[in-house]
Amino acid sequence: MDSDQLNKRKLYHFVSKKCLDIDGLGPKQIDLFMEHDLITDFIDIFTLTKGDIETLPRMGEKSADNIIKSVEKAKTTDMYRLLFALSIPQVGEETARDVAKVADYDFKKLKKMTLSDFENIYGIGKVVAKNLYDWFQDEGNIVLVDKLLEFITIKKPKVAVIANSFFKDKNVVLTGTLTKYSRDEAGDIVRKLGGNIVSSVSKNTDFVVAGESAGSKLDKAESLGVRVLSEGEFDTYIK
Repeated sequence: MDSDQLNKRKLYHFVSKKCLDIDGLGPKQIDLFMEHDLITDFIDIFTLTKGDIETLPRMGEKSADNIIKSVEKAKTTDMYRLLFALSIPQVGEETARDVAKVADYDFKKLKKMTLSDFENIYGIGKVVAKNLYDWFQDEGNIVLVDKLLEFITIKKPKVAVIANSFFKDKNVVLTGTLTKYSRDEAGDIVRKLGGNIVSSVSKNTDFVVAGESAGSKLDKAESLGVRVLSEGEFDTYIK
């Protein structure tokens, strides 16, 4: 993949639903804006104007208004979303959530973290820890983050943890399809109850919540003796 294609893919990811969630600015629009030299990097997204957009082919006043509104909305976001959006190698959504939490939702603290700090985050292996550390040691990346934060305000989550919650301080893996909740909804519930969502099963996992068609994670949980909760049990413990 050449550098232009890689840059496009990073931009597609940056604006996607699980990252900055900029509605109306998808791959087709990114391609069009790049073709007309309106966007070359992440920063350019935040300097777009209605006048820039509405004169382009297939772009009218309504489309321009919608994109500008979506960009404005994206200027206040969660730290994990921006961290995930940066396309740091092997840093997925859950890892971004874990890192943001350890950094107390503050990029200033994140930039000062040592390799050991990253390695000590539960669920992050040495390879991912090194990727994070190396990325934040790169001066160009630091400049990029600082420029983005001139446009973006990071909101800290308001989490009221229930003192006697069943999931407080527990490491939980979700697998399979739940009928009452999406994976994201179930994860948010566990976090609000003081638990941690992790992506893989290990001896340090406390619970695996298994929905329909649970696969290898369920098998591994059973082989390690990790307690498995059905959706019904999960529903009981979150009430």
